[in-house]
Amino acid sequence: MDHLDLLLERASNEEYRLLAFRLPPESVLAPGSVFLCTPAESHRALYLDYEGALSRERGEVRRVAEGACCVNCEEPDRVKAHLWPSGAAQGMCIEIRKSAGAAWSLQCENAE
Repeated sequence: MDHLDLLLERASNEEYRLLAFRLPPESVLAPGSVFLCTPAESHRALYLDYEGALSRERGEVRRVAEGACCVNCEEPDRVKAHLWPSGAAQGMCIEIRKSAGAAWSLQCENAE
């Protein structure tokens, strides 16, 4: 696995309603974690529960986590969301923001 895709569902009926960010393969979303990420094109909603091969020999999709989310803020250089991972004792808040240059970072904190 060369990366993880973090998919956040917008409150919309659009087919391409999933915000997508590429994370390093060793990423773990846990309070206090911070790491670099890369924005990706919006994904189709079917990828929320899809597992299997991608077309044009682009690899395969394997789900490693699931849960619920609420995107609280979506701006060109910042996204904030509240996450409730399945099986977790409590939710968490993430903030993804553009840093210097083209770099983006994701910071995860306990939910308030």
